Amino acid sequence: LPDDAIIWNRMGEIYQTISQFHLAKLSFEKAMKLEPSKSEFQMHYLYASSLENQGLLELPLKKMVFKLIRSESKPAALYNLLATDAFMRKEYVNAVEWWAKMLPEIPPDAFQERKTLYAAMKH
Repeated sequence: LPDDAIIWNRMGEIYQTISQFHLAKLSFEKAMKLEPSKSEFQMHYLYASSLENQGLLELPLKKMVFKLIRSESKPAALYNLLATDAFMRKEYVNAVEWWAKMLPEIPPDAFQERKTLYAAMKH
């Protein structure tokens, strides 16, 4: 394949759609290496890594999440990664705290999204 980050990113999206998370992660990693400043590719890589590892993030990936949080204007997706990681580690208080940080970014008329988030926070 050519050294085109957009093509590698698209391949990663396709792999992720068919639950080939390891191949997705490798594709997103290639896209990131070709365009390291593109946060979209970094986000895709983090999600594929999380999915590959049943929602858990290892320390280097958590550091990457925190770095992205500092640069993103709307980091709800990043908070969700951290919440999922905490939940899977049975750190429920931390999970709820991360999910609560997402609330300001969810539009008031997004009833289903809010309902899902509140349900997750109750557990």
